[in-house]
Amino acid sequence: MLASASLGGWLAAAHEGHSMAHVIGSRLHMPHGRACAYAAPVMLEFIAPAVPARVKKTGLIPGAGFSGTESPEEIGAKTSAAYRNFVYNTLGLEPLNVRGADIEELVGEVAREPLAALCPRAVNHEDALVMLKGIFA
Repeated sequence: MLASASLGGWLAAAHEGHSMAHVIGSRLHMPHGRACAYAAPVMLEFIAPAVPARVKKTGLIPGAGFSGTESPEEIGAKTSAAYRNFVYNTLGLEPLNVRGADIEELVGEVAREPLAALCPRAVNHEDALVMLKGIFA
């Protein structure tokens, strides 16, 4: 729990990852910090094109390596991979098994969640679907 709570502080802004965590946590009956840990990797990859320097700085925390020549998308992918490693290997969280219609049901809630408005990138239905599939893949 401490590590999950720290992730929230390290990211230093409550927006789309937090929105997804509200929905995932309430629907799957899990603690909010744990839901945030699941949401962080996909959210970081999603916002990287809008705020690459911030995502890169965040990626250094779990040990992402950067050469300095990465595109914003590559920064997002490397940061996401480092956080996935942290979430699944360091924290030992199990992958979530949610599929198909269940994911579709969550998409509308994620896109309408109030904190989504604070995200550095606008979140539409398709974006929410891609991120949720990334969490549940």
